[in-house]
Amino acid sequence: MMRSKSLLGGVAALALIITPLAGMSAHAAPTPSPAASSPTSTPSDTSTPTDTPTPTDTPTPTDTQTPAPSSSDTTSAPAPSSSDTTSAPATKVAAPSLSASGNVDVGQSVTIKVSGCTAPADGILLRVQDANGKRTDYKIASLSGSQTVKTGVAGWYAAQVVCTTKGQQVSDPSNKASFFAYPKGIDFSPTSWTQGQALTLTTYGFQAGESVRIKVVHQKTGKVYWNTARTASASGDERKNVFSNVVLPTGPAGNYDITMTGSQSGKVRSSVFYWQSPDSDGNGGGKPGTNPKAPAHNGDRPGLPSTGV
Repeated sequence: MMRSKSLLGGVAALALIITPLAGMSAHAAPTPSPAASSPTSTPSDTSTPTDTPTPTDTPTPTDTQTPAPSSSDTTSAPAPSSSDTTSAPATKVAAPSLSASGNVDVGQSVTIKVSGCTAPADGILLRVQDANGKRTDYKIASLSGSQTVKTGVAGWYAAQVVCTTKGQQVSDPSNKASFFAYPKGIDFSPTSWTQGQALTLTTYGFQAGESVRIKVVHQKTGKVYWNTARTASASGDERKNVFSNVVLPTGPAGNYDITMTGSQSGKVRSSVFYWQSPDSDGNGGGKPGTNPKAPAHNGDRPGLPSTGV
């Protein structure tokens, strides 16, 4: 009996959000008012002697006296309010556009191209969400450009961009671009079997109609126990391939490598299964192999909301 086990799990729904940056208000500190000056007093010992009176026809004019300034005369002008010094809101620009180079095997990279941002914007913020919901932001210091994104998990990815000015979002989000990272394993169904039992093998990424060579090799001896070709079918954006009625060969007990290679796509899918002999209910069975499952595709591919800028 042979058995295999799933390695990849389903994908949660994807969601991307960019929050606009809040503005900052400047506040000017008021200038403290100086204290009022004290009026200048004339010393009492400088008065005119009584024996030399001043003629009454030449009085000292009163318009030459300098009054002391009042405190209200020297008070500084009031400081401007915070609303006078707040920066003007950033100018909104049209939404940019982007495109992704296409689906790849997990571990490979996708190139995302961005264009359409215009002045006064000065940059781009690209956000990518992977099949596990992890978000990664990329800042591009120009109004157009490209970014290479390496896939780390199998499943659907979503990407979207906005234009920015000094780091602040100033556009509505772009169109949404999605791409798929193909699993590189083989799914066995059922996951345990007896000698001569027909299985269904499932993979992702082979082209519809291409010839796929299937090879089974005993790990310990290196002996090839099966080398045959099947024609692939492919369905959906994930290019899901289903090979039905596959009867795997039997040989000595031990681990076996199984590989499937596409003649046109060049893609290689592989796994390991175990065969235990003799094949009986009491002594048969299999050691777990790989059983990858591509995450389910979410039809509502998530993106970034409108900023309201």
